[in-house]
Amino acid sequence: MESLVVFFITLVIASSISTLSSSILTTSSNLALDIYKRFINPNATDKQVVFITRISIILVAIVGTLLARSLPYILELLLIGGRIMGASLSPVLL
Repeated sequence: MESLVVFFITLVIASSISTLSSSILTTSSNLALDIYKRFINPNATDKQVVFITRISIILVAIVGTLLARSLPYILELLLIGGRIMGASLSPVLL
């Protein structure tokens, strides 16, 4: 019974880490391609974009950690995220 509990806890932790890493990588890739390559340096080489993506990964992880530390309650974070999403979608829908 104990090993089954450990197995399920391991599954939850593994899925959380997988979701977190994919979210960080997606955000960093969007920053590198959609902002850096499109607006800041349109002639950027692939090597420069990879470097910017790596720096973005570190920055996104730091910002995420600081947000998590400053907003200890998940519900508060969800409410703030909903407000940001609503504020960004409202102009599009109008």
